[in-house]
Parts: sequence; C-alpha cells; structure tokens
Amino acid sequence: MKLRQFRAAFLTAALLATGSAHAADNWCGAGKTVHFAGITWESGAFATEVLRQILEKGYGCKTDVVPGSTAATETALAHNDVQVWAEQWTGRSEITAKAVASGSVKLVGDTLPGGTKEGWFVPDYVVKGDPARGIKPSAPGLVAVTDLPKYKDVFVDDEEP
Repeated sequence: MKLRQFRAAFLTAALLATGSAHAADNWCGAGKTVHFAGITWESGAFATEVLRQILEKGYGCKTDVVPGSTAATETALAHNDVQVWAEQWTGRSEITAKAVASGSVKLVGDTLPGGTKEGWFVPDYVVKGDPARGIKPSAPGLVAVTDLPKYKDVFVDDEEP
C-alpha cells in the first residue's frame, strides 16, 4: 500500500465526536439519509464502513454509499449531495480545496495522527547499497522523480515491461 497523507472529511462524525450529537439527531431524526462518498481504495472503503456502522447502529441514522469518480463525489460533497468523505489526501484536489475555502466542506481529524508523506519510496540499499549484505547501490544518483529515466532498468516490471 502506498503511503498517503490522510485527512478525514468526517463532518458528521466530527459533530458526534465533539459533543454535538444533536446535529446528527436533527439530520437523522428528520428522516434524511447520510450519504457517504464511495471510496474505491481499501483504507477509504474501510473508514467509510466504520463510520456508517457508527451512525446506523449508534445513532439510528439511515446511510448509503454514493458511487462515482473522485471528481464527481468531491463535487457532490461540495454541494452537500454527499455528506461524508471518509478519507482524503490533503491538498490533492482543487475541488475539495475550493470547497474548504468557501466553508461548504470542513476537513476534520487525522486517520494517521501526525500524518505521513505522499511520494514514491525506494529502499535505502537501492540508492546507498548495503555493504554488510554485499549489495551495491543500483541507483546511486536517484534523488528525484526526474532521475527515474536514468534508472529505468532498475525498476523493470516483468508483468508490465
């Protein structure tokens, strides 16, 4: 799994966690369904299901998952057609950034406290070698994505040559 910078757009869950359970009661009590963005990657799908179970079993809310492309569900979130996007990369989407700036979306909580970094990672021994194990560096000058063409033979994929 790739390392990602996770941010949760848990507006509904955040209201519950901050003692404003009445907000969920008002929404759910009015018979409204809480719509979740259908996230297609495993960690996002898992976070979505956990939040759905909390709202359904803990608060008696009706929920559903709205499938769609990332751009479509982000736009739906910005227009309140989707109320919860359970996992989002901070700063990766202009749609979400504009919605946050306008106040129509609020990013709340860290799925991974302290966050992480998004990027491409290689083991140190690829760049520095490992003399103790007799491994010579195979990409000694690799420091940026722009260096990758120089080392294309190091990263050959037998399944997708």
